[in-house]
Amino acid sequence: MIYKSVHTGPKIQFGGLNQGLLSVGYQLVTDETVAVDPKTAANELSEMAPSNLIQSILVRFIRFTLSSMKPFRYKIKTHSHFYFLCDTILSMRAKWVVFLIFIAAVTSSFVWVRETRRPVISPLQEGSYKKILSVFTVRKDPLILKKKVQETIDNTWNNYSVYVVDFNSNFTMGINENEIFTAASVNKLPIMAAVYYKAQKGEVNFDQIVTLQPEDIQDYGTGSIRYDAPGTTYSVKTLMRLMMQKSDNTAAFLLGNYIVELPAIQSIISEWGLTQTDMVNNKASNHDMYILLNKIYGNNITNAALTAEMLGFMRDSDFEDRLPGELPKEATVYHKIGTGDGGIIHDVGIVVNGKTAYYVGIMTADIPDPENAAKLEAKVSKIIYDFMN
Repeated sequence: MIYKSVHTGPKIQFGGLNQGLLSVGYQLVTDETVAVDPKTAANELSEMAPSNLIQSILVRFIRFTLSSMKPFRYKIKTHSHFYFLCDTILSMRAKWVVFLIFIAAVTSSFVWVRETRRPVISPLQEGSYKKILSVFTVRKDPLILKKKVQETIDNTWNNYSVYVVDFNSNFTMGINENEIFTAASVNKLPIMAAVYYKAQKGEVNFDQIVTLQPEDIQDYGTGSIRYDAPGTTYSVKTLMRLMMQKSDNTAAFLLGNYIVELPAIQSIISEWGLTQTDMVNNKASNHDMYILLNKIYGNNITNAALTAEMLGFMRDSDFEDRLPGELPKEATVYHKIGTGDGGIIHDVGIVVNGKTAYYVGIMTADIPDPENAAKLEAKVSKIIYDFMN
């Protein structure tokens, strides 16, 4: 099909156009298959109106494309009305076609220029991918951990408490966490926290000297000061270290009676929210010990330097067979044990490994076999550690 121009408006100018392209363009538009003189081709093409020229090229292009689709070639050739439809649409809407092509070309060029000039920016801010991925992260189910702990303990203990709180999420798992037990040496934690709290305020001097009197000696349980002669002197800092690392009962007595007395300690920890801890009667709950250790670990009692010192005393203890017993070496455990008559085998603390940090407390009563109880606590601690990691 050849489109004869009746258009009297502006003609297309081909000045400077490559002669070879003129011949090819002429053949494309007119269906001629013989070589054409470039000057003749230019004259013929320039006689066509722009819209007719473009629609002629579009028709040839559509026909060529469709006829090249081998799976459909037979159907297309036998359906000549399809060609007729293409020609009719283009002839009726030639002006619209040209207009739309022009708009598309201008818009594409504008977008391309903007995109090439736009600086490349990461679509996600640093750390945003973690928030997105967290949507697909399977949350830890406290019921699963609770079941594992209960199945491990089974009927070995009849009276116990296990409490786990993740410091990096809202995960908690509790078994009798609000039950009040005889605290034994676990209540040395409030003594330490209160003394350091007073030291932070300038009311306690760690270099102050305390002289041991005969009536001060607590001749039971753990510790070495009870074997020292009356009149022996100790700094407050030395007493603190012995109380926490050796669980020295005489050191705790000296600190709780001469440095910060028990009623003052009780007042301080009550303000901190420890409502189930009784310093005079030596009582505490797992939940209260979590509140206290959470405040210590979060630098909410002292500055970072004094906090590090407290944690250091809790890390380097002589009693590592319970919570830390089966944990890998890369895990750091800040903890305090408690052992007493009536089957009291406690250990409460904070476990840290890389980005993992959680409170874990195990408190018991009426345990007939303390040695095996410590081993069972170590096993339970390992189950919790594996679950939290």
